Amino acid sequence: MLDSGGGPGLKRTARAGRKLAKPDIKVKLASGMSSPDRLVDLADVIALVRANGLSREFAGSLDPSVQEKFRELWLAAQTKSEY
Repeated sequence: MLDSGGGPGLKRTARAGRKLAKPDIKVKLASGMSSPDRLVDLADVIALVRANGLSREFAGSLDPSVQEKFRELWLAAQTKSEY
């Protein structure tokens, strides 16, 4: 789902084909939190945490309205699924 992206900053998703910056993560979190049919946005955040090695502390750089959800998804990203 993700490619190497190259260069500084966050890696790009194969689906989106572009680098994702901090505002994009905030939008994905907000969208996934407010729209039950946008769970894919929350899955994207988990994939970005894994691909970019984001720390739990990255939440502090985000808007306060999405920090707790980021921490929750960060924790989920630490577990590798066997599927």
